[in-house]
Amino acid sequence: MIYAGGMVDRNTVKKAVKGVDVVYHLALNWDGATWKHQNPIPDLFDVNIRGTFNLLEEARLEGVKHFLFASSGAVYGNGDLEVVDEESPCKPELFSGEPGPAYGILKFATERLCLLYYHVYGLPVTALRIGYVFEPPSKGEIHVEDVVQAFLLATLNRKAYGQVFNVACEPTVSTRKIRENLGWKPKFTSRTYKVHPLEI
Repeated sequence: MIYAGGMVDRNTVKKAVKGVDVVYHLALNWDGATWKHQNPIPDLFDVNIRGTFNLLEEARLEGVKHFLFASSGAVYGNGDLEVVDEESPCKPELFSGEPGPAYGILKFATERLCLLYYHVYGLPVTALRIGYVFEPPSKGEIHVEDVVQAFLLATLNRKAYGQVFNVACEPTVSTRKIRENLGWKPKFTSRTYKVHPLEI
């Protein structure tokens, strides 16, 4: 079934989640054409956080078996660490790359809301912090099919519940956790460009 509508419309979300086992939350209200936040920041947070709340709440009420959220490597900001992993401090307000700090803050806040539902309600949630995705990728970017593989490996995998994983091919982002816990290794990115995720 295809439903037209936004995440803020609770009735649309309720219909979309009914009878669903897995939710892949990839939605984001952002100006994708320019990749800058043209919309006022309060509107961005109202729509995205409220929309995610609606998705989480309906997923909880419907008994969804797994809720996967597409987070971003932008949550780390531009810290002074040479290498970041999932336990590194997140400072999205310091993110100076495109599309700016509001994007990283929004992703981090949404990620935390998702994990709150895991810890409070036991909703199986996984957040994947995705690096720059392009098809085809260039150096430091990850192939879209490698990202899809990461989502599929995490889906309904108990080792992924309540976890955050880096999905990247950037030299400063460690992907050790997802490789060791889920067996993820980029096929398309590494085969095409000989770029390998950080081994530490």
